[in-house]
Amino acid sequence: MEFENIIEALQGNAELTNKTLIALKETEQGKQLLNNYADAYASNRIKEVTKETYTNVDTLLSEAGFEKQGGEKTTDYLARFVTTFQDVNGKKGSTAREKELAQQLEALKSDGSHNAHWKQTHEEAANKWSAEKETLVQQLNDIQQAQVLNSIKGDLQAATSGLSFNPSIPAEAVKAMEQMHINSLMQSAKVEGGKVVYYDEQGAPILNDTYAPATAQDILKQRLASVLHNTQAGGNASTINKDGSAAGSPVPTGLQIQTRVSLVKHFQDTAKAKGIAPSTPEYNNLFISFRDKYDYYSLPEK
Repeated sequence: MEFENIIEALQGNAELTNKTLIALKETEQGKQLLNNYADAYASNRIKEVTKETYTNVDTLLSEAGFEKQGGEKTTDYLARFVTTFQDVNGKKGSTAREKELAQQLEALKSDGSHNAHWKQTHEEAANKWSAEKETLVQQLNDIQQAQVLNSIKGDLQAATSGLSFNPSIPAEAVKAMEQMHINSLMQSAKVEGGKVVYYDEQGAPILNDTYAPATAQDILKQRLASVLHNTQAGGNASTINKDGSAAGSPVPTGLQIQTRVSLVKHFQDTAKAKGIAPSTPEYNNLFISFRDKYDYYSLPEK
């Protein structure tokens, strides 16, 4: 039978075709044919799936913003993406060293002893600075107070240098009275706006005739009027007894006035007991009465 006749018979008879195929697959030639066909089919299918897979990879990476280079194979494209991803991820701490450092940092955070150490260090530094700050503030205050005191002293010294005292009054007595008034003014004086302002016993600023703060010289001229050159005692002299006591008061007895120092002390004690303020004309008149009564000029200094 010719081959053409066999093919024609098989095409028209499905049952015969199946029997023929079963018979052929049992032969060596049939087995080889089937194997070859299977290999060819598998190879073609693998190529199709691989191409489809590569296409999907290209699409996925491109959509992720990682562009494929011209002529680059998909395998190289994917390898380059993996390498780039590892580099970027490594910068975020994925390397072994960075992971180790991160673990050490977490250990330090959870270790209370380190927190206590830094807390103690901070507190010690803060306490040291606080003590140094207090010292500096105190030193600054001392300097400022010294500057104020020097300003007041300088103002009073300039004021007294322009005063002319009565030469008939003992210099020691004048000096004692002058110093007493200076001390009183120094205790109440303040430096305001770069100028020295003097206050009275009630805490009010001492003003001149124009209601401006009086100068030191104006105040001293008024308070030392009875001992200044070419001045006279105020109109209140008659209120003082000859012995120095206030009019109508008993005269002290049994006093031992033997020196100028004891005279000045008795004078100051009497003025204080009578409530006579140092800044009043009565005070100056009282001193004059003591000077005359106890003959100040004839007494030794001490």
